[in-house]
Amino acid sequence: MAWISGFPRHDSKTACVLVPNSNAVVQDLGPFLSGRSMLTDILPGSALICVSDGNAPLVDDEGFVFFAFEGNNNGAVNLERYHEKCLCAAGRLAHRHPSIAYGRARLMDLQVVARYDLERFVFDEILDQNLLEEWSGETIASFLPPPIATPCSDLEIITPLLGLPTRPVWMDHSTALIWKMEDGSVVVKKPEAPVCIYSPQDEELKSIVENLDMDARITASLLGRHQ
Repeated sequence: MAWISGFPRHDSKTACVLVPNSNAVVQDLGPFLSGRSMLTDILPGSALICVSDGNAPLVDDEGFVFFAFEGNNNGAVNLERYHEKCLCAAGRLAHRHPSIAYGRARLMDLQVVARYDLERFVFDEILDQNLLEEWSGETIASFLPPPIATPCSDLEIITPLLGLPTRPVWMDHSTALIWKMEDGSVVVKKPEAPVCIYSPQDEELKSIVENLDMDARITASLLGRHQ
């Protein structure tokens, strides 16, 4: 366990998704001060997110990686899936929320399995699919869509993808219905137009967003560095 106050502030918009490797030793915390009995520091299948320095985890002067984690120890129904835990841990890290769910570990005890965007809060890249799936107990295909050419409104292609996890972003039936997928792809349904999946860099998506009275934070959550 570590405290966010001891971690230097940063302006990085990128993060690494981590899993403990075979060198890691699980710490038994015993009875915690809150009265809860916490059996381990990191529960199996937990999401671990750290700030990245370039493409690698940011390491402090003592050789440690500071990370936020989420293991759903309390059994919340909205934190049962691995991508939900990643979103929670990433938000905690990005906004420095007070929590006991921070940790420090030596780089040798961790393996980077994916890259994560701390502005759009989506997966940027999967680096080690096998290890991620083994740790999470889920398949990548159960929450991330495969790469497709965008914009795409071909129902034969996109219909199976619409069953994957999405987050509502803009729900105005008079202008547009917009959802974000876990890889940052954007699903748009405009009046009198077919459902279409876009990538954040698609000019047509940028045009749609510009024509909506959208808060700057919402725009950033959709387009991020592609604005």
